Amino acid sequence: MAKLYIIGNGFDKAHRMKTSYWDFKKWLEDQKDSAPRSLLWVLNNIESYCNVENFWSSLEAALGHMDIRSYLKEIMEEHQITDINDEHYGELGEAWAAVYAQLITIDAEMGLDVISDIFADWIRHIKPASAQEPQYQQLSGQDLYLSFNYTNTLEDLYAIPSSQVLHIHGLASDEESILVFGHGHMYDLNKCDAIGEEVMGIDAEGVARMYGAELNNLYKYTERIYLQYQGWFDNLPNSGVTDIVALGFSFGEVDDRYFLEIKHHLPNVQWNFSIYTKNEQTKSTDLKNATNFIERMGISSQKCFGFDSEEPDIPILF
Repeated sequence: MAKLYIIGNGFDKAHRMKTSYWDFKKWLEDQKDSAPRSLLWVLNNIESYCNVENFWSSLEAALGHMDIRSYLKEIMEEHQITDINDEHYGELGEAWAAVYAQLITIDAEMGLDVISDIFADWIRHIKPASAQEPQYQQLSGQDLYLSFNYTNTLEDLYAIPSSQVLHIHGLASDEESILVFGHGHMYDLNKCDAIGEEVMGIDAEGVARMYGAELNNLYKYTERIYLQYQGWFDNLPNSGVTDIVALGFSFGEVDDRYFLEIKHHLPNVQWNFSIYTKNEQTKSTDLKNATNFIERMGISSQKCFGFDSEEPDIPILF
């Protein structure tokens, strides 16, 4: 009998590692190079136009729910312009359109276009967990681990053999490893054109399409990643896994592809979800994430259990 642990960012945060997206923002603020500073400007500008409850709780999810229409409208209102084709503005309208197009180009080239590389640079600067940090005593080298973290916490702090851990989105300590970062929504560029025309009268230099294209460059191709590690998933029925335990993982929809395969290969396992209860808002979010995931996967509620992340013997009801 073995367990399959699903390891998410909350696992590293529990070891006081600075891996939250707020830490990412603070790191950007401390950088002197132009690219990180420009990216910080971009993120600050689009933060309120991403349709998620908390932008910094899931940067990837936020970038997949960008409200381009509202973003453009805000710019129009800020400049007190109702239609850049309005004859009242004449050459001023054309000049503004050109300036705005240039602004969006800079935004793309020095902001979202470099976010993956800058994100990887930040990850590689995060200090590892200390041996004195709290530990999950139940972790064993005999179990399997699907880690969505880029860190070596399992291997370094718990002496888990690397052969037992799949870092499905890359490993920061491996310089040849590509760190996967992205969202799960492909923007329709034709709809972006329509949005630009709707909001601006015309789409100045195709700025709405340009922004959609940059966001599409951050699309996470989970199908390709799954195919890369298909052998690992196909071997799950032979692994002896009877329980799946999620530690610090939020179960965003972008990663559903992997879990559909796990459910397919391990249809009879028990699913266990860690819930951080010391903060009511976090507890509510954890419960909601787990409940939504269970519903999306179509897992029987009789196979699903919750537990307090710091006191595993305390059961949590969904």
